[in-house]
Formats: sequence, C-alpha cells, structure tokens
Amino acid sequence: MERNMRKHIRFNPGPETTAKLDFGPVDGEFNHQLSALVFSEAYKGAGILTYADDRIVKDAKLKIEVGVLSPLKAKVAWIESVSDEFVKVGIEFLE
Repeated sequence: MERNMRKHIRFNPGPETTAKLDFGPVDGEFNHQLSALVFSEAYKGAGILTYADDRIVKDAKLKIEVGVLSPLKAKVAWIESVSDEFVKVGIEFLE
C-alpha cells in the first residue's frame, strides 16, 4: 500500500471556485492578470487549471486570490501540460 506523503490534507473546492493571478511585484498592489479554475485546495497551496502562459514557470513568484480569500504571496511549485493551450499548476502559498 502506498502512503500519502503530503504535509497537508487536500480538499475539493466547489465547481465555481476560481483563482486570480498577478505576476507583478509580490509586495505591490494586486492586479488581476490571469484567471484559473481551482481543482484542489490545501492549507499551504492550491492546484489550478489555466491557460498556458510564459509567466508560469517553476519557482516563479506571484500573488494569487483563491475563491474569497484575500490575495496571498505564492510561488509555482509544479506545472503539468494538459494540452497546447492549458496547464495544471501547483501553487505554494508563501504566507
């Protein structure tokens, strides 16, 4: 049997849960630049599905607003291509 090595429990968000991403300075004012669907949430991060974008690279710093939460500083933990147009992205919250 394979053990789950995750540090935090994941849960499924509602089908209407979205995220807003801002690739500007993490200490600056939040400026919504890209939208995403949220498919997984946890205490320290989220899994999102969004359009492929050159700004989405591993370890990139950004701000993200998930659902009704206030914007948080975050970084890209992983990226998985879904098609030529879409990617799944693991987001790690930094605060």
